[in-house]
Amino acid sequence: MTPPSPPALPLGRITVGLAILLLVIACVLAGQAVQDARSGEVRVVTIAPRAPRHRTSTETLAETLDRCRLAGPSGADDPACRSAWAQSRDHFFSHATAELSDE
Repeated sequence: MTPPSPPALPLGRITVGLAILLLVIACVLAGQAVQDARSGEVRVVTIAPRAPRHRTSTETLAETLDRCRLAGPSGADDPACRSAWAQSRDHFFSHATAELSDE
């Protein structure tokens, strides 16, 4: 008697299984490549400045503050700088604070 031969493997199912496995691996690698490409991107977000409440002559408040900051100590004697700093302080400290309640 001859020993029974092992059953023949269905090559069609193995081929389909390997194809699906390779497809999954390719999708995972492609997803990682896309994620790596996105992580290297630099996003620039610009925020539009708020319009100042008051304008000093033709400059905006921000422009006046910049000019006064660049002027250094001589800006302390400039009345426009003093006015701009006062407006900036008023704007900064005028925001209402939330009241805490004891509940």
